[in-house]
Amino acid sequence: DKKFDYENVDDVDEYENDLTDPRRQVKCVFTKYLRREKMLQYFVYLNGRKVLVRDLAWKFAVTERTIQNDLHYLIENEFIIRVENKTKKGKPTRNSFIVNNEKLKELHLDDSFVIPIFVAKRDNEWFVLSKTNYLKTIFPKHIKTTIGDFDFELPNFKERFPDRIDKHSLKLAKDIFGIDLQNSYKGLVFTHISKGHFEDEYKKGKVKNEYWKDKNYFTLFVFDECINPASDDYMWIKLSIAPRRFKNFTYNKGINHIAKNVLGVK
Repeated sequence: DKKFDYENVDDVDEYENDLTDPRRQVKCVFTKYLRREKMLQYFVYLNGRKVLVRDLAWKFAVTERTIQNDLHYLIENEFIIRVENKTKKGKPTRNSFIVNNEKLKELHLDDSFVIPIFVAKRDNEWFVLSKTNYLKTIFPKHIKTTIGDFDFELPNFKERFPDRIDKHSLKLAKDIFGIDLQNSYKGLVFTHISKGHFEDEYKKGKVKNEYWKDKNYFTLFVFDECINPASDDYMWIKLSIAPRRFKNFTYNKGINHIAKNVLGVK
């Protein structure tokens, strides 16, 4: 058996995610949040049918204790409801787990990203900070380019821990501007889940659909003026023209929400 404290859930996940640990007996390919995400999808598939904890542990290649921790988390946070079943003779048998569909959007996904949005007001017009190579790319004089030829995106990063969104947003802000921006931070203001699929070739001449889903947390910083970033990887653009610069649907979804519901821009 693994030699660590089973009462410490963080220790459990630490060793389960370390595939090189020689004490590890079962090789798990799921991270904690991906496992919980897939487990919820499996419960939707079961549609109330009975299931053993032992079978769940085998399916996700972890110990029964880890599955019990996952089930406890999902039940405590009301993602699922446990139904205790009994046989005709009244003896306890395998439990069923019913998914609470209304809570699914609150689950932290394995592919989760934080997108901090920095806005500032200048001359009665709002500006948003974008990440782009427009300012630092130099072409020969005979090559004619316009601002529309360059890519614009929002600063973002992948987030493994939902309870550290604020901390990591402030750290990124300090990296960009070189100063502490705690007083300008408004916290998490919008969450959006994106879904899609693509065709992936798995045999010669044969393709199958691969489905993906990610969660995006939008945090917000509001400035009284356009503070100069510490590098030319970033530039301020007018909020009114941001939808033309950002080609990403999710970015524009977050910007539109903040403009209408936080800044009051029509």
